[in-house]
Amino acid sequence: RRPPRSTRKESSAASDVYKRQVHGASIIAHYSLSKKYLGECQSTGNSDTSVRICKLDTPQKQESPQRKLKTAGNLVIPRKPLHTRHIRPGNAEKREVKPVTEPDKKKPPPQRAKVLEKKKPGIRIWHEEDTHLHNHPINRLFRLVNSFLVVCAKIKNECTPELQREFIKLSNKLELNIPRRQVTNPEFFKAKENIIAVKDKLLRVLYNTLNKDNEYSFELIRMPKYFVGNGNNPMLVKSVLKQRWWWVATEFIDSANLVWTQWKKNKIVNLMPMIKKDDSSISTATSTEVTQESDAKKKLQSKSNDLKPSFLRLCNHLEGNVHLGNKKAMFYNLKIYYESIGKDPFEFIPLTFHIKEGVGDREYESFLEVYRKLEKPDSQSENVWIIKPGENSNRGKGITLAKTLKDIEKALTDSIKEKSRTYILQKYIERPLLFNKRKFDIRCYGLLTAVNGHVKGYFYKEGYLRTASKDFSLKSMAAKIVHLTNEAVQVNFSDFGKFEPGNKLTYGDLQKYIEAAFPELNVNFCSDLLPQIKAIVTDSFRATHGKLDPCGRLHTFELFGYDFMIDADFHVYLIEANINPCLEIMSPVTARIVPSMIDNSLRIAVDPIFQPPGDLSSTKKTMGEILPEIKHELVYDSKIDNADLQELKQTAGNAIVEVEEDEQDSGDEIIDN
Repeated sequence: RRPPRSTRKESSAASDVYKRQVHGASIIAHYSLSKKYLGECQSTGNSDTSVRICKLDTPQKQESPQRKLKTAGNLVIPRKPLHTRHIRPGNAEKREVKPVTEPDKKKPPPQRAKVLEKKKPGIRIWHEEDTHLHNHPINRLFRLVNSFLVVCAKIKNECTPELQREFIKLSNKLELNIPRRQVTNPEFFKAKENIIAVKDKLLRVLYNTLNKDNEYSFELIRMPKYFVGNGNNPMLVKSVLKQRWWWVATEFIDSANLVWTQWKKNKIVNLMPMIKKDDSSISTATSTEVTQESDAKKKLQSKSNDLKPSFLRLCNHLEGNVHLGNKKAMFYNLKIYYESIGKDPFEFIPLTFHIKEGVGDREYESFLEVYRKLEKPDSQSENVWIIKPGENSNRGKGITLAKTLKDIEKALTDSIKEKSRTYILQKYIERPLLFNKRKFDIRCYGLLTAVNGHVKGYFYKEGYLRTASKDFSLKSMAAKIVHLTNEAVQVNFSDFGKFEPGNKLTYGDLQKYIEAAFPELNVNFCSDLLPQIKAIVTDSFRATHGKLDPCGRLHTFELFGYDFMIDADFHVYLIEANINPCLEIMSPVTARIVPSMIDNSLRIAVDPIFQPPGDLSSTKKTMGEILPEIKHELVYDSKIDNADLQELKQTAGNAIVEVEEDEQDSGDEIIDN
């Protein structure tokens, strides 16, 4: 039964009062009024608490775009109709009302430039900006492929919806065209044939991207042949090539599609066809190279008639590689490059003098001026110098340390008399960063490819440390076990391998040591030091622009081994770049890094030209894994860098770096280790 009308009016009025009290209390709680104020309202029986906020029974006018504000003490309360506000008393205490201030001006984005960070007086950590090719299509593809490989590794163990969505997203970016219904099936990732099919599509995308950027039209060569010469662990190279089941070994260079030799031979390089280039795009860096280029063209014309037009050949050495692998040529090229861009070359390489004619050389007089300055009592230097052969030297041969002027002059005079060669006189790093009181250097790799006239440089992100077997000291200059970390030197002493297997360490081992020995500096090797190494490797490629592969051979590549040192102030120096870097396996560290580095290099330099025939899923010889991580990064592209570097060469006046003919074609089988 319905109550009488008067009773209904009374209950409605009571309900309105109840709503005012509830909503008023909610708003007060929402705007975090003090408990003291609430207590005073309750004690005085103030029934107008809700009215102080908003009158519910009064219709509200339309607010203007700029809402009026009404303050209660430090509290700012927007005058807004209650029915448009969604109030949750449970969350009222979590929200804070801040005084209204003018909106902050947007800060300008940080400049992507080199920043000097001082972590301690005397300690300098240079943060390099990303390589200018960071957004290059090849680098973008490498990052996508690596992200895709990480998702594939996770999804095999746990096929969650999030991983499936990420897999579909990356596969679409890579244009792998994998059906969605297959991805949503967890059993799809457990079948070997599906993994092989995904690998096949991924490799095709990688090969096509590299060939497109090199403007190379791929032609299938069935059962290509490879020749691997003796020396420098040829069995390792053969084992990596055997994983490519479509290759066949041969003992004859003339019939080989891939020629891998320990040292560059001009007679092999001359077998490689040349493409025609405009004279403006070829750097005539040396007078000897100009004559050699014309002679090579004559030889090539006589030999190319015997080659079939369809015969495709690839060689593992670049023409003109001595401009980077030769100590004196590398010094001159880097010096010219850094001076042309307004930088001090001796911020990146140790102070160096090239001595051609012994103590009577003009450069030796310049050296004497520096030496006498360092001899002054206020100098903090020990004045130690290292003498290296300028040409055709590896494995620590011919290297001498000297502290007195008498010893330096004797070393230069005796050496020049014995062999007609020049010498590099270089300031020794007297305060190197030590690992448990022992000296070390860093070996990393750079790869140069010359395909269809396009030269590209890659930096390999993984390397290792080579340590000495005795504590560092400047008391004895003749102790090579203390000062030279070359494996060929250290292996001759009984303490070799005493502290680390094969005297090798990883980047991670160095990082752990830095954190333990210098916790206050907060130095990170991968983010603070490795970018400096990558930047110097990039500069070495740019410094030899036009001098490597000057004739545009079809097709060549070269693997360089770089040696770096870090001083006690965490300053990075390039010591040398080596042709034919050591591939011997003498420790667990090199057993993991070196084979992976060769496989990665062949995947970039060789596989796009000699691709596997047909569908990989149709053969059982393919390995079950999808793909190893791509650890190379493109840091130099002759197409992009050409205009900038040609302008720099005009500024430098086309300086000539002399390279003798016997340096271009060495008969010695030299391994660097």
